[in-house]
Amino acid sequence: MRSRLIPPLLFLVLAIPCVGLSYLSDDYAFVLRAWNFHPAQLLPDPESGFWRPISRELYFGLLTRISPNNPLWGHILNWALAAASVSMVAEFARRVAGARVGFFTGMLFAATAVMPTLVAWVCCSQDLLALAFLAAALLLQQSGRVAAALVCAAAALLSKESAIFFLPGLAALRWILNGDRRLLRQDASKYAVLLAAWAIANPRARTLLRSGFASGEGGYVGLDNPDIGQHWIRMAATHLNLPSYGFGTPWPSHLNVVMLAAAFLIAVAYWLDRSRRLEAPSAAVPRRRILLLGLGLGVIPGFLVAASARHWFPYYACLPAVGISLVLADMIVRFGRRACWAALAFFFLLGIWYRGTVAGKASIPTEANFREMSSRLNTLEAGLKKLHPELPDSSRLYFTVQAPDETYLQFHLWDVQAPRVWYGNSTLVSFYPERYKPGARPEFLFWVTADGSVFEITLPELRVRSPGLRPSQAAYQRAIRNFSLGLFGAGEVDRAVRAVLSMQERSEFTRAFDRRLAAAFLFATGRDAEAAGPLQGLPPLSREEALDAVAVVIGPHIPGADLDDGAFRAFGLVPGDAEAYRYLMNMFSEGSFLPQAMRMARRLLSVKPGDEEAMAMVEAIEKIPRWEQVFVPIEGRGR
Repeated sequence: MRSRLIPPLLFLVLAIPCVGLSYLSDDYAFVLRAWNFHPAQLLPDPESGFWRPISRELYFGLLTRISPNNPLWGHILNWALAAASVSMVAEFARRVAGARVGFFTGMLFAATAVMPTLVAWVCCSQDLLALAFLAAALLLQQSGRVAAALVCAAAALLSKESAIFFLPGLAALRWILNGDRRLLRQDASKYAVLLAAWAIANPRARTLLRSGFASGEGGYVGLDNPDIGQHWIRMAATHLNLPSYGFGTPWPSHLNVVMLAAAFLIAVAYWLDRSRRLEAPSAAVPRRRILLLGLGLGVIPGFLVAASARHWFPYYACLPAVGISLVLADMIVRFGRRACWAALAFFFLLGIWYRGTVAGKASIPTEANFREMSSRLNTLEAGLKKLHPELPDSSRLYFTVQAPDETYLQFHLWDVQAPRVWYGNSTLVSFYPERYKPGARPEFLFWVTADGSVFEITLPELRVRSPGLRPSQAAYQRAIRNFSLGLFGAGEVDRAVRAVLSMQERSEFTRAFDRRLAAAFLFATGRDAEAAGPLQGLPPLSREEALDAVAVVIGPHIPGADLDDGAFRAFGLVPGDAEAYRYLMNMFSEGSFLPQAMRMARRLLSVKPGDEEAMAMVEAIEKIPRWEQVFVPIEGRGR
């Protein structure tokens, strides 16, 4: 009996570093939605990308009842769910393939490198609940309790849609184990009814069926994945604990203590094995049936998961790892005791190494990225609360993010409204400064650095407040410029001009840029005579300098405002210059600023109808699919 505890204990130890992270990404949206839970949220919503009432609505509803805004409880719930899943997978393998294979299946599953990711990201409750329900369904199906297994399979589907790929394996399970084709016909018909009922109820499933399993406008799920080969390779590598983003993955030294603790558990298990204290082998099904189980519960689901998702996320390998772990365990137990344990130890060490995967982009959900982003968000939250322990209801918070990978921090501030969760106040609204909206609400302006440090610029005085760090003059100026764009867009042109002209300038370069920016505001609003004042005495710019400066000014999106012609004039270019539009179109395209590239392409076509390069740009951008929303947009979100 003691040996059965070792696989879940191994996982619990390996996942300890993931328990203390912050909420991340979609977590905030689900928490905010759960604050105002209503039973109607359990029903299918055509506006939402997915229908997952158990893992989103019920899970986060429970989580917010335990604690409205503390992520620790979510990590603990996921931690417990994952450990329970490891136990059930090991028990299923023990029943169908014998005690020894069952034990090593549990150990391999627990040591799968991406499993702790399900603890690190709270909203991976979707994968975990699907995994737990599927593991329970396997145990029930194997014991002949088909009705209960169907209920668990339905719960898995209502936790995450990828559970659909395991239904064939569940339906064929008793036939694989017993060889009775009558059982296959009976079970297959029952699971077919379940699948049909789910597809009828789920509006997104109906859409996918109508589109012939093509992603189309949704762009998130479909069998027309152009990167399907790469995804299969990464799925296979992940199941072997080989870093799926290359062998340049650094060793995660912060996991050394955890590695030693887990290695101690493995050593204890090895000692029990040498002492003959592991359970004795029991009767097992023929090996070819084990391979069929691995095919139905691992290879085929993994193949379909990798094929159907347009984005590759490493944790997608967790569900197919059920079948893969069983096959790998069946293979290594045939090596002999020493070779078997050596294979397990090697797999375990590869898993530790895998967890150092960075993957290049902060938005890719790897454990290392989660750790880095969690650190930044914790720094940002602490800095905000040091500046303002509390915020008035209905406050507008304007954030400008100054970081190389600013998009991901911006997503947390603007799209999922993280400050609402940090302050426990759903009336707060976060915007980007260019979206400035005048009104009677309390207003706060901040800038955020790459590491999450935050500084405030008081309004209307435009003075700097710091939680203790020394602010950067250049960063302050960038924040003021962004805010001035928002003032301009809101029609407060005089205030925008004063903001950029009142800054202390430390170089002639920035002084000249800001004066031209002020002139751009005036030109754009027809105040040509006043625009001459800031431009007086400024040296002319070369064409390349002028184009690069204009790109900086017109790059940000300013709702309801057109600064293009004003910026051209202020920086010495002529509105209607076709080659200038072409240059800016290509510059924005290369930087992946596609809305701006589209705008310049259309301007180019307005002065040169039929221009082939502009037409090709418009066509290429229009073909890019609009990704499905993973959650219903938050009311009042920043964009």
